[in-house]
Amino acid sequence: MKRVEVLRSHIHSRPEIHFFFDVSSINSYRAHHQIEEVASQTGAEVVYQPFLLGGLFKNIMPHISYTVDTKIGKFTQYGPVPWMMRVKTPPESKLNKFQGFPAIVQMLNEREGLTNVKRPLAAGAPAIHAMRICTAAKMKGNSYARDACFAVHKMYHDDNKNVTQQMASDYLFNIDTEITPDTKQQLATDTDDALRNKNVFGTPTFIANIGSVSEQFFGVDRLPILYKFLKPDLSRHEIEKLLKLRVAPDNFSISKDQTVTVYHDIRSVWSYFIVSEIIRLKEKHGIKVVLKPVDVAKLQSRHGVNPGCTESEFKNKINYMEGEVQKWADFFGVPRPHKEKVEKSPFDRKPVEDVAGVSEYLAANPEATLSVYNEFWSSPSSSLPYEDAGTAVDAFTEEAIQLGASSVPVVSHEESQYAVQIDHFNPTALYILEDYLCGWRRTDAKQ
Repeated sequence: MKRVEVLRSHIHSRPEIHFFFDVSSINSYRAHHQIEEVASQTGAEVVYQPFLLGGLFKNIMPHISYTVDTKIGKFTQYGPVPWMMRVKTPPESKLNKFQGFPAIVQMLNEREGLTNVKRPLAAGAPAIHAMRICTAAKMKGNSYARDACFAVHKMYHDDNKNVTQQMASDYLFNIDTEITPDTKQQLATDTDDALRNKNVFGTPTFIANIGSVSEQFFGVDRLPILYKFLKPDLSRHEIEKLLKLRVAPDNFSISKDQTVTVYHDIRSVWSYFIVSEIIRLKEKHGIKVVLKPVDVAKLQSRHGVNPGCTESEFKNKINYMEGEVQKWADFFGVPRPHKEKVEKSPFDRKPVEDVAGVSEYLAANPEATLSVYNEFWSSPSSSLPYEDAGTAVDAFTEEAIQLGASSVPVVSHEESQYAVQIDHFNPTALYILEDYLCGWRRTDAKQ
């Protein structure tokens, strides 16, 4: 009888969401404010896993480093150079002036109720003492780790404080624990374990376990597909409502005399998703959509953006990306991209000529964009229509550069002076755009 009870307990075991975070990330703060609600709605338990993002990057890419000068001093950061520092945005850029990546994060903060955030988004001040607080609390128990996570995020982002050793001691004294050599070693061990055994390459990262099945999700904007994993019977619309992704009501309408422009490159799987979603909005609401193919390699080169790391340097991301792409394809209801194409896309920097003719064809025949994307991504080798090289793609690329874009896709809604670079695929920005299109705004996001 006892054995039967044990087996039943295993079969119906409570799902777990392992939340890997570093408090220096504003997206970790956003995630912390939402993940407990996700757990409550799905019956899961959140397990808090602090780790050092800087330590992780130092191991992955020790040769990529830069100095950040903040009000509290200079420090060395390892890893990809932040958007603000690597993009030389023209002064006249609409992205730079109104809706660049930091402004998008600010808007998301406001939509999610994080109205007191003061920490400059590009500051990234060291958070070693804050992370030791979280580790010491975790060693005492998961509930202590949850409370510590909230407290240090508030200190760091809302109060704009660099968490000092004394502040750490004061906080831990109140919960009857302290930072010891074992605490410091545990944080180092957890960071190494996150990198080498858990496939973590950034923050926030969620690893969800249901029984023996485990899936990884990187980024707060991946909560929709995390929801879908934990509750596969939920529809897309139900998940959108649970996460409050839209401000506008279900019966909202969009004025048809609005124009959305999408700058895209067929080599980008994220362009594939965004193009399909924007065309969905066009078919649903009758808005005007202008599709402009660009050369992402030239766009990146003009901004001095490093196109990426080698496969050996960032294999964790390679291992993760294929699964995430398939999950988003299912969520958006589009054909799944071919595995071989997905594996190559972030690192296979082919000469521009390989798709130049296809891009010129799409510039001349924008109505064929989605069908050509479907064909391109559905098989490892595709026979695609093309036209002789012309000037349209170069002209569109220059337009995107003037918007301040350093990657694709870029979506621009000129009527409301709304232009957002959906860099590294930010699906939440799509919902902000949809709210703007129908005139619903929770806050006035003027700069």
